[in-house]
Formats: sequence, structure tokens, C-alpha cells
Amino acid sequence: AQPLPNDSSSNTYLDRGTYQLLITTLVQDFGQTGKAVLVGRASQIILADHPDACHVKIVGPIDLRVETVIEHRDVDRSQAQKLIEQHDQWRQSYLRNFHQADWDDPLLYDLTINTGKITPEAAVELLVNHIGDRAVLSEAMRITQEPLDHRTRFDSL
Repeated sequence: AQPLPNDSSSNTYLDRGTYQLLITTLVQDFGQTGKAVLVGRASQIILADHPDACHVKIVGPIDLRVETVIEHRDVDRSQAQKLIEQHDQWRQSYLRNFHQADWDDPLLYDLTINTGKITPEAAVELLVNHIGDRAVLSEAMRITQEPLDHRTRFDSL
């Protein structure tokens, strides 16, 4: 069970089913806006069939991940590694237990970016280009699937 946010005055908890329904509903709602970046929460599963969603997995060598955690948190190397391992285990368990999916399944993602091989700036550029290309392709597909009347066909010639 998950504690309710900002509810320090009581011990009210959400049961697993209610928590899962809440997360799924929120991810779907944000996904429908078309202007959201969702990190985690099984969005690669929940929005798998959303035509405009772009699912990206970011991976990296453990040493680089440890250094990043040390830079951003007040922890030593051992604590950073433990945090990373716990976080990875939580993500794997969450997908497996709630969605019967394997976090490491490459088919859940459109792109996988290895931070050990590409700079953050290059990763952003790659994503912007990919999403831009997808948007152009999506619009082209939408236009070509619209029924054409004679005027539109002649105007296009």
C-alpha cells in the first residue's frame, strides 16, 4: 500500500489495486494531452498503442550511473550503487507484477539511449529529431488517409 501524498496527519493508504488504477488513469490522461514527458510509471505499457507516444529507455554503464548519483545526492559510492540497484529492481518488479512485462524487453521502447556512448546534449538532439520526424510522418499519414474529393485532388496536382 502507498501512503497518500501530503497526508502526514493520518495513516491512510491506497491498496495496490487503487494505486495501480490511479497511476494508469494519470498516465493515460497526461498521454492524451500530447504535451507531456512521463518518466516511468509503466508508461511504455500503458501508452503502448498511443500513436504519438515515444518510448525511450535510457541505459548506461554502472560506473557512470554511480558517478551521476554521487554528483546529485549526498551519498558515497557504496550508497549510490545500492540506490541504483534498488531503483532498477523496483522498476523490474513493478512492470512484472502489475503489467506482466519485462523491463528489459527492447520491443517496449522506440529508442534506447546509452549514456556511456552519447552525451546528454546529443541525446536531446536525437530525441528532438526523432520526435519531430514522427510528428511530420504522423501528419503525412493523417493527410493521406483523409478521403479526397475531386477539388482536393486537382489542387494537389
